[in-house]
Amino acid sequence: IWFVADQKKLLFQTDKEGLKTPATITEAMPAVHDGSLREALFKDRSFFDEFDPVGGLFYGQCAEYCGNSHAYMQFRAMAQTDADFDEWVGRFQDSQNPTKQPEPYNPEKEYATGDVVLVADPGLGEGVLREWEAKGDVEKGQSPDISKDSWGKRHDDDYEHGKQLFTVNQCNQCHAVNRTGLGEKGPNLTLFGLRTSLAAGWMRNDKESLAKWLKNSNEIKLGNLMWNGEGVNDDHPVRNLHKDDKKVDQLIAFLLGQS
Repeated sequence: IWFVADQKKLLFQTDKEGLKTPATITEAMPAVHDGSLREALFKDRSFFDEFDPVGGLFYGQCAEYCGNSHAYMQFRAMAQTDADFDEWVGRFQDSQNPTKQPEPYNPEKEYATGDVVLVADPGLGEGVLREWEAKGDVEKGQSPDISKDSWGKRHDDDYEHGKQLFTVNQCNQCHAVNRTGLGEKGPNLTLFGLRTSLAAGWMRNDKESLAKWLKNSNEIKLGNLMWNGEGVNDDHPVRNLHKDDKKVDQLIAFLLGQS
């Protein structure tokens, strides 16, 4: 899904590895029908176009058949008010900003309501850090492991286990979330929970659809790289998720929690 401001001119620039995808949002981008978008993408990979000043959700379709996985390639554009768009941009930028990330708990520091710290949680595994959020103003020396009345878990256990599975199952070899993962071959999943669709617009982004996708994405989008990419075979963790519903649920909790 594309998030755009409904009153601004747009520059589309694609930089994903190997991506050259002409596309059309018929209602909002009539200029694509003269071929200028396709020509731009296959030359300098950038393109200017203007949306009419109207908000709402627009539906689009891949305009170039590049392989089996593109047969279902749809997408959506959410035209928002400038204020809503700026808020979305701010949340995305904060997720990439190292100074905005939680830091380990400091016993010499006081914390205000809503502050988040990292403290090891043995229940998640040896040395695994968990995010805790201050329920109120916290004095020095009141760490989450000894003063839980002052702190609350920022995420439930399924989220935290799903976060670990994202690495164990090698999802981070292709995807990035916030500032982690390589993100060279697959979509960036930062703020994934805010998206309305998945599988290139083919499915609603909810628990049921995401479970189907994680268990066998090839049945939904034939030829996709998550199932058929380099190094992915029948022994790969991705192809064996269908054997463990609990792990699927934990990954779903983590992914939909990216908001």
